[in-house]
This record gives sequence, C-alpha cells and structure tokens, in this order.
Amino acid sequence: MAVSSPAYHYAEPPISLDRALVRNAPETFYIQAEGEDMRDDGICHNDLLVVDRGIRPFSGAIVVVAVAGELLVNRWIVAADGSVSLVTSDSKYSPLSLAEFPKFTVLGVVTFTIRGLAHMRRIGMPPCARAAVHLRMSYT
Repeated sequence: MAVSSPAYHYAEPPISLDRALVRNAPETFYIQAEGEDMRDDGICHNDLLVVDRGIRPFSGAIVVVAVAGELLVNRWIVAADGSVSLVTSDSKYSPLSLAEFPKFTVLGVVTFTIRGLAHMRRIGMPPCARAAVHLRMSYT
C-alpha cells in the first residue's frame, strides 16, 4: 500500500541551480566571499557568489573588481560627474575612488549569493543581517 505525502500537492519539478542562477553560462563564475564588510548588503563571510562577466557594471550593482593586487566585492557607485567609487556596506570603510588606480579590472557583477546555514550555527555566527528566504510553492 502506498502512502501519499501531504506535501505532494505543493511539489514542483526539481529545481536546477544552473537554470535558476545562471543566465549566461559561458560568462558566469563563482567566487567565495571573505570578510564581513558587505554584510548589510546580504553578503556574509564564506558565501558563494554567482558572478556574471557579461553584465556591464551599473551604479548600485555589486561587483567583483581586481584593484592593486586584491579582489574586492563592493557596490559600484557612479557620481554625477561620471567618476566611479567602490563602496562597502560597512561605514568604517571610506569609499574607494577608482580614479586613484590607473589599472583595475571589473571581473563581473554579482547576480546571486548562496549561503550555507549549518556551518554558521556550528561556529556560533548568526545569519547575515537583512538576509531573507523566499519559498516558491505551486498550488496546482
């Protein structure tokens, strides 16, 4: 005798993370975040970031940039005069003007973050500020 799960009516087809998170596969890569300076933007230490090289940076986008031998994950801010600054969500850091660096490389725009929760509990770290979980259910 088969037993039906009460959740059966809410089931959806399996979700492919590649289909859900990657819009442009040849231009997409993953990078692991280090540090907490983007915490208020929902990016925590050890989060996996999905980055698309094919998206041109726009004001307000979170980008991965190579500057002075470092990889930075910051918000790309374009001022009225066209100058660009990299800004963290941690107010203890000043904006970094890209005009001060003759060579920098934008590696891509962050499109998604993936966060594991089990390791955060194990080390006593609370989930990131302003993080939200959204559930999608089908009622067919």
